[in-house]
Amino acid sequence: MTSRPLAVVYAQAERAAHLCSVLPRPWITVVSSGEVLEVARMHRVIVFCDLEKLGELGDLGLTTPIVAIVDQPIASRSVLSVMIERFELTPWLSHAITLSLLVSPLAESHLFSILQGSVPSLASPTPINGVGRLALLATASKRATRIERMHDFFERQGIPDRTLAALDQVAEELVMNALYNAPAEAGYFDRPVSRSEDVDLAPERACEISYGIERECAFVRVRDSFGSLSRSRLSKVLGRCNRGGALDESRGGLGLWRILSAASTVAITVVPNKLTDIVVRIIPSESGKPRVLAGLDLSFPSAPSQVRAHAPYDIDDLEDDSVTLLRFD
Repeated sequence: MTSRPLAVVYAQAERAAHLCSVLPRPWITVVSSGEVLEVARMHRVIVFCDLEKLGELGDLGLTTPIVAIVDQPIASRSVLSVMIERFELTPWLSHAITLSLLVSPLAESHLFSILQGSVPSLASPTPINGVGRLALLATASKRATRIERMHDFFERQGIPDRTLAALDQVAEELVMNALYNAPAEAGYFDRPVSRSEDVDLAPERACEISYGIERECAFVRVRDSFGSLSRSRLSKVLGRCNRGGALDESRGGLGLWRILSAASTVAITVVPNKLTDIVVRIIPSESGKPRVLAGLDLSFPSAPSQVRAHAPYDIDDLEDDSVTLLRFD
C-alpha cells in the first residue's frame, strides 16, 4: 500500500500548532512559500495553508492537494460563504477546513480521510468507520419509506430532533439528485423528466444510500453510478447561490446549498462517467444556533473507483425495500 503523503503546514504559528496537535504524522511546518516548493520537489506532499496565503501558492505551479484553513466568519460573512467563494476563485483548491473542526469529534477522522484520499492508489471515495445501514434505491416513489426507516434508525440512536430534521432534508436532497439530476445530465433519459413524475431506474443504476453513526457523528452517504457532476458546474451554481443570484433546483444548485447549510462536513468525490459519491456528516445538537460548515472536500480523480460498498449479503437483496445492518471498515 502506498504511504500517505507528507503534510506540509504553511500557516501562522498558532494555527499551525493547533493543526499539528491533531494531524496524523508525517507532517512538517514551513514559514514561506519557497519552503513549500522545496519540500514538494523532494516529497509527495499535501499542503495545509492559511486562507490568506493561498495566493502565494497559486504561482508555484503545484499539482499537490491544497487544504485551506478558514477562520470563523470574516467581516460578518459566514464561513460557508467564504468557503464557496474561495473554491470558485481557486480552481486548484481541494479542501477547506475550519479551526472549529480541529476541536470537534470529527477532527482526526476528517483529516485522515483527506490524507488517505490524496493517495492516487487509494483514490476511492471518502472512507467511513462506524456502524450503519446500506440500501439501494431505484424507484423515486419509494424514497419516502427509505428515509422514514433512516429516521427511525437515527431516532433509536438518540439523535436529537433538530439533527433528525437536518438528516431527513439531506437524504431527500441527495436521493433526488441521484435519481433525477444525475441520470438526466448523463443522457440516460430519452426525454426530460420532471420531479413530479416517478422514476424507476434499471437495477444496475440504482443509487446507493448508506447512513449511520461514526464515532459521535451521524452521516448520510449517497452514490450514483453516473458521475455527471463536474467541478466547474458545481462551483458555478454554488457561486450563484452564494451571491444571492437566481436560485435553481439543478444538480449542485439550491439542493446542494441547502445540504452545505445543514452539514458539519461534506465530502464530494466524482469519477467522471462512473461515480458521484457525497458524504454528509452532522454533529448532533439540540442548540437552536445555525450549524456551521466546518469542512468541505472536493475530489475529481480520474482513477476508477468501486461504486458499491461491501455488504454481507447479496447486493440484489438491498434493492429498494431491504435494509441491511453492516459495519463500515
